[in-house]
Amino acid sequence: MINSDRFVLNLNSKKLLIVIVSLQLAFLGIVALDSLGLGIPILRQVIGFLYLTFVPGILLIGVFRINNLNTLETLLYSAGLSLSFLMFIGFLMNFFYPLIGISKPISITPILFTVTTIILLLCTVFYYRSKEFVLSLSVKEITSPAVLLLALLPFISIFGAHLLKYYNSNTILLALFAIISVFPLIVSMGKFPVKILPFLVWIISISLVFSHSLAFKYLSFPLSDATVEHYYANLVYQNGIWDPQIFGNHNAMLRIVMLHPIHAILLNLNLTDVFMIIHPLLYSLTPVALYALFKRQTNEKIAFLSCFFFMSLHTFFLILSRMTRAGIAELFLALFALSITDKNISGAKKSLLSIIFALSIVVSHYGTSYLLMFALIASVLLLVLFRKFLAFPTIKEKISISPIFSILYVVSLLAWYMYISASSSFETLVKFLNHMVSEMSAMFSPETSYSVYALIKDWPFSVEVSRNLIIIAYIFITVGVIDLIWNIFKKKEIKVHAGFAALSIAFLGIALATFLPTKEFNPARILHLSLVFLAPFLVTGFLKINRFGKMQNKAYPILAVFLIIFFLFNIGFISEVFIKGDDFSPNILISKPRASDINDAQFISV
Repeated sequence: MINSDRFVLNLNSKKLLIVIVSLQLAFLGIVALDSLGLGIPILRQVIGFLYLTFVPGILLIGVFRINNLNTLETLLYSAGLSLSFLMFIGFLMNFFYPLIGISKPISITPILFTVTTIILLLCTVFYYRSKEFVLSLSVKEITSPAVLLLALLPFISIFGAHLLKYYNSNTILLALFAIISVFPLIVSMGKFPVKILPFLVWIISISLVFSHSLAFKYLSFPLSDATVEHYYANLVYQNGIWDPQIFGNHNAMLRIVMLHPIHAILLNLNLTDVFMIIHPLLYSLTPVALYALFKRQTNEKIAFLSCFFFMSLHTFFLILSRMTRAGIAELFLALFALSITDKNISGAKKSLLSIIFALSIVVSHYGTSYLLMFALIASVLLLVLFRKFLAFPTIKEKISISPIFSILYVVSLLAWYMYISASSSFETLVKFLNHMVSEMSAMFSPETSYSVYALIKDWPFSVEVSRNLIIIAYIFITVGVIDLIWNIFKKKEIKVHAGFAALSIAFLGIALATFLPTKEFNPARILHLSLVFLAPFLVTGFLKINRFGKMQNKAYPILAVFLIIFFLFNIGFISEVFIKGDDFSPNILISKPRASDINDAQFISV
């Protein structure tokens, strides 16, 4: 039903089911045509992607009776739940189907039959349990000139990546980066419609990740683990079954051994295209989830600037756009944080969502799982402190971070990594802890700490500036977190959710711990991952410092200028356009890095 006064498309549960069943029938019909050699190019991939990415999750939201979400939250949760659904259904198929004589469970017929059958069952349950479910879309906002104009940016990114890949020209990409860089200033001055800020965040996100993921002919980029991930995904794709006893950290990740083959099979894509196209599309939702999370803790302007900072880092658009296990784990971490801070969801439903997303992190990336484990333990202790000694005002609300939840998470994590892939990922944790203990005598040494190494090494000019800008950014973040802690100790009313506050403090500790002997873990990924909780404190910390200055009314534009400079240096724009000679930036793909620079590139930025 379309409300002509407000131009809002309202889909109630019945109409939504009609859309879902129609989409499923269309997808099955396209698959059937493909099997007959009558397939329509692109159509299977587009409809199949929408079907797999949103339909299972929307139905699960309805089945769980989570009916008071806004449209953005519904789409984000549905995407996360759909990915979890595919991973765990694939795992169960791989375990049970061979017992009934199906030797290749991860192949087209078993997957298609299982997924469509479960979807139909969920539709039935959804119909009886969620008659009050409504999904609203604003037609006026979707078709506004600003939205249509912004929608051109991803196509410019794709075209620019094509020119770089085949003609070794990055002119279009440089122009794209210049356009993207002006948005922080526009938003900071209040000149951009607030309602479409989430869309702007996604447009910037997908444009940046596509500009890098599509610029290579092959997956063998020096800063990426994609080739190793491709190897393990291809084993399942070719054999039609996953062997959980193969030794190797990557083999324990359902994100690699289930999601990649399932997408390749159902969408009729080769695995390379799944890595280069499907993963960036999924990972591009991470900043959008963070926008919803940060907006809930602060306001729209701070949320956008925080997300822009998150996307400006080398790790986001170059490494995690291709390193699929860490990228999707970061998405699940953002959704986990979004779910535990959602006041519109009751305690039991909130716990259910947070458990699903937490367990999805476990089966997506071991590094992220271990960091969350340490953060949860620290957060539980902090929350106990807040309750008993500080009477933290917002602690009265029901939160999902409890000792029981943390114990469940730790037990699930250790059980998974001890019994899957011959304990390879568990051995990684043991080796890391052993390395930390054995090297404590060489604390803050460049031989044992990559972060210390990055601080003392002589870099080319543009990289040196990028490093210093990152240091300044983390100083702002530290000030913001210290201000939060001070307000808690002073028992002041704060807007930040208690669980988010505790995890933010814990992740600041983890970020600072990269100066310890952490050679076994890449500090670039750790620092970027910490921004899931710490990014807003860049803005709040800057605003706190600016209170002592004389330009308080211009604080947001000044910070926007800093972010513009930060972005242009980190993405390599300054190095490529203004600096000639031997200066090197690994972030702009047209550059010709030296071999030594490639080996050191992981230290350059977070």
